[in-house]
Amino acid sequence: MKLKKISAVVLSILLCISLASCSGLDATVSEKLDVTQIDNEQQSEEILHEKIEIADNNNNKLTVVPVFDKDGVTVIGGYVESAVDMQGNSLEASAFDLIGQVIALSKNDAGDIVILYDESCNVITMHALFDEEDNIVALLDVTDVDKDGDKDEYFQVLSQIDIQDNLFIKLDTDENGNLINVTVEQEDDGTTAVVQQDGKKVTVAQDKPNSSSTSNTSSGNEANASVRENHIILGKNSTAKTTAKSGVSISEGLVKITEAKNYVVTSDTKEWHGRIVVTLPNTAECEIRFENVNISYNKGNILQIQDSSIETERTFLETEVEATDSMDDAIKQIAESNMAPNVDLVFPTGTSSTFHSTANSYTGVIYNESKLTLKGNGSLTVESRTNADNCLCSTKSVTIKNLTLDMTTAANTSTHKLAAASGSAKGIFSYGKVTIESGNVSIKTNGDAIRCDDFYCKGGVASIVSSACDAIDTDDRIHISGGNITCIALEKSAYKVRRVNNTVNGVTDTNLRVRIDANGQIRDYFKITAGTVVGESKKMTEVTIADQANILAKIKKSTSTSSTDGAISADDSSRRQIITIKNSSGALVKASQNKCTKFLYSSYALSENEEYTAVGDSTTTPAEVDWDTKIGEAKIKSTR
Repeated sequence: MKLKKISAVVLSILLCISLASCSGLDATVSEKLDVTQIDNEQQSEEILHEKIEIADNNNNKLTVVPVFDKDGVTVIGGYVESAVDMQGNSLEASAFDLIGQVIALSKNDAGDIVILYDESCNVITMHALFDEEDNIVALLDVTDVDKDGDKDEYFQVLSQIDIQDNLFIKLDTDENGNLINVTVEQEDDGTTAVVQQDGKKVTVAQDKPNSSSTSNTSSGNEANASVRENHIILGKNSTAKTTAKSGVSISEGLVKITEAKNYVVTSDTKEWHGRIVVTLPNTAECEIRFENVNISYNKGNILQIQDSSIETERTFLETEVEATDSMDDAIKQIAESNMAPNVDLVFPTGTSSTFHSTANSYTGVIYNESKLTLKGNGSLTVESRTNADNCLCSTKSVTIKNLTLDMTTAANTSTHKLAAASGSAKGIFSYGKVTIESGNVSIKTNGDAIRCDDFYCKGGVASIVSSACDAIDTDDRIHISGGNITCIALEKSAYKVRRVNNTVNGVTDTNLRVRIDANGQIRDYFKITAGTVVGESKKMTEVTIADQANILAKIKKSTSTSSTDGAISADDSSRRQIITIKNSSGALVKASQNKCTKFLYSSYALSENEEYTAVGDSTTTPAEVDWDTKIGEAKIKSTR
């Protein structure tokens, strides 16, 4: 049966094991179940089979899938599927390194299953090899299961699914009941193979060893096992090398990928100077994993993803200023194509990668023509260090999952929009939709932080800030259905939907106004159905559809020009105030972080039956706060 491969299983070899200095805690093991053996004979044995809940030394509770010794009863390890802290809060893989790892387990004198630690009190992780179909085929004898003093040998592993669809993993034995040793060796083509007992070779792959763990050996087995298929290694002086048999070409400062495969990119140098260009047809699907890669480039995009099915001159890729009309037409031609490759950029748990550019490239640090997903429980930092350089430009959709993503552009603290010649750089510029599904996203720019057709936030935490332009600027719609998002744009709009604004402002061109579909439903809107939403800005598109209460407080602009009647100046900077929302009991509900003229707050914590007030903080020029009364808002009681 097929074993679902654990993504980001961390593999390590450790020198010493010490239970005395790192006491394990009791584990609760599920009831015993019958399991059908992998040879399909009608034999079964009574084993501890379902998931184990076990606590580590920090009182985090780990849920693990057990790995058994050859007897199918003795637990020697377990895959950490999930974990909660001592308060019962779920731990994310980005914050808890053991999630997604196979850890070593044993029994203490009381017969309780415990976690094995090394002499430095680090959890011992187990080293596993997987075949091309993601079946685990070999496990390194890290804890010397066979008690022969050799921790460099690999044992063959059987993995299967029982009749109740539970995963069952154990060490394999020969006909005499002895553990089966396998040989791990490097092939001439650069791949790694496990030589099984019958002499057959199985091509294998492995995930990256845990960088925080120590290795107890520099043996040939370890060296051979580190070779990975379609592995691209960035080296010193802009060099690179690869184990890929085809689909990758390398020259100084340039790596070209032309075949749809799953690639891994690592680095042997502190900072690699160059670019990676991916060229694929619109039917392709490709995954590229970046593991602790730091790339810098001063001549254009660091990463380009191109659709080879579209034969268009791409001279706009080298422009250092905003694209001309002809260049823009070429970009739109690509954007209007109905198909595109599917590309996943993966940043695995425990890894941290950085792309930073010193080029004035209008098309960004990353240029993309695919349906792009940025994901993984690791982190990615994208920095554009010159004014015209956007972080990410895409002709198609962009989705963010689980990732800790940090984007910054030059002049991201300046309150002045830069001239076209020098550029007001954007964070994400997409001709399609941008979706935040989960993760932790931070974007700080001088230009629009996110500019796209449609924006969706379904979960995660997002902090979106523009110092001189809009935080989120869309043509058609914004829909927030989960997560915690804060947008700040003190010079312009925190949330902008152009079609909604055009309709409110009476624009006569129907092609630019809110559209109605064939069923009479509104197609363009600013919609909040769930989540916590905060906006602080000078302007803001008002929420048009809401399933939860939302409050929009606006500091009134005075039409008076008198300096003696206490009126607030019409100048926006002097009208800005810290706006505080309180409930009917006078308790603080929410306050703006910055002095602003419009403050949006939406949350499930707001009650439709509560009365709220809002005030500005100025004592010399007291502000009147106008309340919006759109559908879905909480009942408002003004202080006027």
